[in-house]
Amino acid sequence: MSAGAHAGAGPAVEPASDASLLAAAAAGDAAAFRALLKRHGGRVHACALRLTRDEPAAEEIVHDTFLAMVREAKTFRFESSLSTWLYRVTLNRCRDWARKESRQQELSGQTGPAPDIMDESPDPLDAMVSGERTERLDALVAELPSEMREVVALRFAAGLSYDEIAATLGCPPGSVASRLHRALRRLGARLEALGLTPEAI
Repeated sequence: MSAGAHAGAGPAVEPASDASLLAAAAAGDAAAFRALLKRHGGRVHACALRLTRDEPAAEEIVHDTFLAMVREAKTFRFESSLSTWLYRVTLNRCRDWARKESRQQELSGQTGPAPDIMDESPDPLDAMVSGERTERLDALVAELPSEMREVVALRFAAGLSYDEIAATLGCPPGSVASRLHRALRRLGARLEALGLTPEAI
């Protein structure tokens, strides 16, 4: 490569920080809002969809979560990361949705989990399985107690590390590891029937 080519190449541009984008979005900058949605929205949506198994509900939760982000931007002190805050709000929205669905099922006399809906979002679990196996796996995860289901969603749908999950849930990383281990043990042989093992996940 010639010296001229080297001279013409400018320095790499660092991506804008979450803090600067959030401040701009709170001031009405639509491009900054879209940048934050592009940066975090996919994994937030994957987490919400894993927990609700309902596409319209997941989209509404993402919408509400990012609107709340803008409304509360001026009070956000970045004592934790923006993504941690987003996942906390997402989990709370999912819990509210689950309580509402449970009440509606009781009033209508229906029981059992929500209908199977194939998760088409980018998701490490879905990279391992497809089609019918994905739907069956979703149904198995839905049967887990809520604290295990949330850890599974944050780990495999959102792709968070143990430390990030711990920050989101407000618990030690060891508790995250314990919940995940118990969740995978609980799935056990039923995972193997899908051609998976806890170690593979």
